[in-house]
Amino acid sequence: MRTNVLTLAVTALAALIAAGAVGAGTTPAAYRAQVNGICTRLAPTFKQLAARYADAQKRNDATATGIALGEIYAFTLREDELILKTPVPAALRSTMAPILARLNVVDARIRSGLARAEAGDLNGMGTDLAAAIQLSAPLMAMFDRAGLRACGSGS
Repeated sequence: MRTNVLTLAVTALAALIAAGAVGAGTTPAAYRAQVNGICTRLAPTFKQLAARYADAQKRNDATATGIALGEIYAFTLREDELILKTPVPAALRSTMAPILARLNVVDARIRSGLARAEAGDLNGMGTDLAAAIQLSAPLMAMFDRAGLRACGSGS
């Protein structure tokens, strides 16, 4: 009987770890460290993409500018996906809910804009990407208030 209880406890613990309920995201400090780590790790690539974009603009190369901008948006989606997949501890759910909800809305507009660009709908692309930029404007301050400066003003 005792072995069955121990086996059940170990199995339950393993399931919780696999589900992300136990581990790096269990405390607010661990969650912040994990999410800040994502943003810190990806920041150099963002800087390279931004430099490529600025260089293309400086050269008045519309094709290179469009490609660089697309790469920035695609990379943004990858970063946001990593943030959104990180389990939020209960103590931070009310703080993170509006941030994560906004990320989802911004990402939907980016995806729509990129799809419209592929379809040749440049007006629709412009509308969606302009909306994404406007919707994302408060995110830096929101990340900062949540203790995620590497994703906010520290990026």
